[in-house]
Amino acid sequence: MRFWHHPLGRMTGWITGAGFVLAGLVEPRPVPAMARSHPEAFARLDAEPAFLLLDARVPI
Repeated sequence: MRFWHHPLGRMTGWITGAGFVLAGLVEPRPVPAMARSHPEAFARLDAEPAFLLLDARVPI
């Protein structure tokens, strides 16, 4: 997947504008074990999550 550099409001507007309902939003954090095995990557990902998960659903 390529990176998207759009404001969160714009992305959620596209989703809701298409008729979906946002049921949730999660920014996954790295697992604690990563702090020992890859401390620099852990610090970066803990401060700036690399993923944004949107739970968009069709309203019933």
